[in-house]
Amino acid sequence: MQAEYDPLAALRDIHLPKAVSFWPPAPGWIIITTLIVLLCSGLIWIGYRYLRRQRIKKLALQRLQALQAQYQQSHQGKEIVTELSILLRRVALAYFPRKEIAGLTGKPWLSFLQSHGQDCDFEQVGALLLSAPYQAQIKADLTPLMAVCLRWIKQRR
Repeated sequence: MQAEYDPLAALRDIHLPKAVSFWPPAPGWIIITTLIVLLCSGLIWIGYRYLRRQRIKKLALQRLQALQAQYQQSHQGKEIVTELSILLRRVALAYFPRKEIAGLTGKPWLSFLQSHGQDCDFEQVGALLLSAPYQAQIKADLTPLMAVCLRWIKQRR
């Protein structure tokens, strides 16, 4: 008898491809990873700036509150107005570009404060802010000036 021919015996085993490597990643994954890193970096930067400005605002409000308490105790207007002027300048430098703020004095400084504050009428109390540090004695009430400064600082974002 003749042996039967088995065609299945002539077949070879399946040749499997190499396993897919983890490295190097496909270009799509590189792009997605880069975008995620950039997005996270941007969010961290925005959060840092927000927290820094909130801290500056908090410290400025605490300083203003201390100045109000000092004024109620001593009524030393000249020193208080000088400190208010310095405080406003520092807050403005923290929130606005230095080139825009640093050179402003007198009426341009008051118009800057006026234009960057809602319901802050520096036209009425601004003359006191400009002239009081250079006077020997101040007899004016500083409460309206402090209220305007408080509103202006609270509006910073």
